[in-house]
Amino acid sequence: ATHKWDYLDADGHLIACVYRYETESGKVYRPWDVVAQKHKAPNPRPLFNQPGVKQDNHVVLVEGEKCAQALINIGITATTAMNGANAPVDKTNWLSLKNKHVLIWPDNDEAGSNYADAVSQYLSTKGIAASITTLEIPNDKPEKWDAADAVDQGLNIRDFIASHVKQETLTKVDVPIYEVGDILDDITPMPDDLIMPRILTPGSLLVFGGAPKVGKSDLLLSLLSHMAAGLPFLG
Repeated sequence: ATHKWDYLDADGHLIACVYRYETESGKVYRPWDVVAQKHKAPNPRPLFNQPGVKQDNHVVLVEGEKCAQALINIGITATTAMNGANAPVDKTNWLSLKNKHVLIWPDNDEAGSNYADAVSQYLSTKGIAASITTLEIPNDKPEKWDAADAVDQGLNIRDFIASHVKQETLTKVDVPIYEVGDILDDITPMPDDLIMPRILTPGSLLVFGGAPKVGKSDLLLSLLSHMAAGLPFLG
């Protein structure tokens, strides 16, 4: 292999690798599923640089590990789907981008444009990202020009992004909708308990019910007062 990129989960554990080989017919990419110990893409396919994405609310989504790493090396949080523009959007785990402001930087070709449109529509429909913006590639850039080329040419990437973005799209999903497959495929770590065991966790919904006038409001007010003060409540 001429290149190797490690895919880590949000906690820094190795979950997959992608190797690049140079052949007579061109570049060949082979994924390695660390958990299954097989040369195949994990199911679902993880995003690249999850520890970095976890720490930043603004993420640049590019095509391929080379482009992502080029931006990461200059201090910009970037990620990519495994297989870049060839990645099937419905087989990729996008939940790392939950509530993030995502900028899509496509390669300067038809495949890149189509991929940017597909990802933007998918993230918007699923209500995953807080906002989605697509970079508009200038007309003077050559075919297949990408983020790695921009870094190699010494462009001020932050200024370039600021001056070449299309209209930002805010996702407007009042109640996120998840298919059963989305939930079963979710491999993100379980959040810590706010009220244990598993009664209330960050981002979850607690339904507290009971007959009228039995003291629901009094109990919840007392519970919340104890939580705010950091004191135990009923053990």
